[in-house]
Amino acid sequence: MGDCPFCNATDQRGPVCLRCGKSLCEADIKKLNSQRDELVKKYKVCYKTLKRVEKSIKNGSYERNNLPDDVVIILRKLPSPEKIESIDIICIADSISRSKLEYYYQVPTDIGKSLGEFARQEILKGYDNRDRLIELSKLKNGFLT
Repeated sequence: MGDCPFCNATDQRGPVCLRCGKSLCEADIKKLNSQRDELVKKYKVCYKTLKRVEKSIKNGSYERNNLPDDVVIILRKLPSPEKIESIDIICIADSISRSKLEYYYQVPTDIGKSLGEFARQEILKGYDNRDRLIELSKLKNGFLT
């Protein structure tokens, strides 16, 4: 993934340098914290869209009826915009983009973009080291990893 900017150790993959022990996510965490309000605002679009999907699955009107149970269960566990942590917004957006929630990538949002396109362009853009943030989220028992 990259070299440690503190001790120049090569090929550091996790959120912490294995040689010097310093956080490799410090700058991204500061960025997350400084952009929290904007991230939550964008997460509300995802949340509203996914809750609409959850409702359509419950009432049997969702077009796909072969979704794995664990993917459907995730929708019930989505944190509300008022209670979500910034790092979890990145994890959910990443999951929409390339993981468990990718099943909902093509679902249209109220703003005209697909959910996946919105997650990539509006939430994940600028977080090039999001894999490290996701690893950090796993360490804190994140919502979705």
